[in-house]
Amino acid sequence: MTYQQAPQTRAARSGFFYGNIIVVAAFFIMVVATGVNYAFGIFFKPILTEFGWTRAVISGAFSLSWIVQGLLGVLMGGDLGRG
Repeated sequence: MTYQQAPQTRAARSGFFYGNIIVVAAFFIMVVATGVNYAFGIFFKPILTEFGWTRAVISGAFSLSWIVQGLLGVLMGGDLGRG
């Protein structure tokens, strides 16, 4: 009986793993999304002057978005503990 080695794919031979591109892309998407989320204070005055809304309306909309994110985060992350 002889030992036969399974043929390797080009990706396995080169040492390149496609999943690394996915991880890097996800990292940069998270950085941009977090930056946009926390940079709201920079855009507060331009939004105020552009739309003519009161400070209470703008702050209330931003607060509502954080509340919704918190509630949905609990609902979406609830399945992680089951298994």
